[in-house]
Amino acid sequence: MKAVLKFILKGSLIALWMVVCYYFCNKPEGFDYFLYWIFCGFPFGFRKMSLWFMPKGLGLAGTVGMWALRAVLGGMIGGVILMFTVLKMPVDLVRELQNK
Repeated sequence: MKAVLKFILKGSLIALWMVVCYYFCNKPEGFDYFLYWIFCGFPFGFRKMSLWFMPKGLGLAGTVGMWALRAVLGGMIGGVILMFTVLKMPVDLVRELQNK
């Protein structure tokens, strides 16, 4: 029961985040898939980018540039992590249910 609840909660939070990101990327001239990929993956990959890039001794412009680089690269990496997370969720659920 705990595994099913975890699957539903995690899946619904991911779906809610993707729906929220959809409205930011839906423009009058069309849907921006690249921006959607970055927005959806941002919470999954930004922490990893903060661990990888640790610059020191930068001014204000360098610091803002590094934060922008972290945001874009973190979103791109997080998009891949999100894809594997969504694909792995049913497999984890089946394994948990078989172990009981």
